[in-house]
Amino acid sequence: MRRYLKILMFTLLWGSVLTLLGSMTLDKTISLPSHGKGIIQIEFLPEMDPLPIPQTWEHQVDLSNEQKKKFEDEWLHHFGTLEENVTPASVTNISRWSRDAMKSYRYVTLPKPEKTLWQTTAHDPAKNIFLRTAFLDTLPTEQGMRRNLTAGAVFDTRTGQILSILVTIRSELEHETQPQKRWFF
Repeated sequence: MRRYLKILMFTLLWGSVLTLLGSMTLDKTISLPSHGKGIIQIEFLPEMDPLPIPQTWEHQVDLSNEQKKKFEDEWLHHFGTLEENVTPASVTNISRWSRDAMKSYRYVTLPKPEKTLWQTTAHDPAKNIFLRTAFLDTLPTEQGMRRNLTAGAVFDTRTGQILSILVTIRSELEHETQPQKRWFF
């Protein structure tokens, strides 16, 4: 019994140390006022990090037209502040690959809020909170890779408010553009 108690104490000690170290990392979150009801968070996630949504969330359900309109109004409301904070420096800071190519990244070109093409990616089991994602900008890269600046918005349909905005980079290998040669004998 005493041995198990020592193991438990050792585990708790290291868990506390790791939690403390995790909380000391650079805060990449910006708080914005949200229509006078609390604040909205803009979080910059490192390139290809998973989006911080629960694994219990489901896919394949979209918003109604009325909910989409509320979402677009909310996006328009926060777009100016987002535009001020999504800078070449903040994007370079979350970049993990193509560091040399990112040295030439001088301007973030965000689409106009009304032209941003959103898709619903996931939702909570009760279908009240939705994650919507959109392409924002193409980033410099090295040959054979495609990198896009991407936004995610967590939207609460009950209040009609965006709860948080996630900004990250999604990368993928480009497929060969030349058709495969097939040899038949």
